[in-house]
Amino acid sequence: MSESSLSHRLRSLEDTLTVALFHRSSEGVEPTNAGQEFFARSREALRIFDLAMADAAASGRGAAGRFKIGLYTSLSDGKLRDAIREFSYQHPETELEFIEGSRSRMVEGLNARTIDLTVLIGPPESVLGEALPLWREQAFAIVPASDLPPSSGPG
Repeated sequence: MSESSLSHRLRSLEDTLTVALFHRSSEGVEPTNAGQEFFARSREALRIFDLAMADAAASGRGAAGRFKIGLYTSLSDGKLRDAIREFSYQHPETELEFIEGSRSRMVEGLNARTIDLTVLIGPPESVLGEALPLWREQAFAIVPASDLPPSSGPG
């Protein structure tokens, strides 16, 4: 941007704000008190805008936000607890909410979409969604079927 174009844009901004942002003299340009305040607030607004964009992008990738995990009560310990702790450490921008209860409560939560993922013992009913085996204890992580990408079929 040329100096002349920048000068015109700044004058237009001053006209819009109805306040001088700069003291202009033959020695150069200095910000006025109003200009200093305006530029400080503008920098802060841009910083917040950048954060909002980064948060939205992270949320869109599933890397941030709130994630509700249903836990069959007897699974709240051991390897699962360690895996959750590691996930939380790796993804501090994601808030995990835990819902503990019976297998039927976890199934109801998945169906009602009040739980994003549940961990159950034993193979789940296929109508619940895709089951991912965990460890060797016949524990499965399950997400609702509608959250899965279309399958390309076997192979």
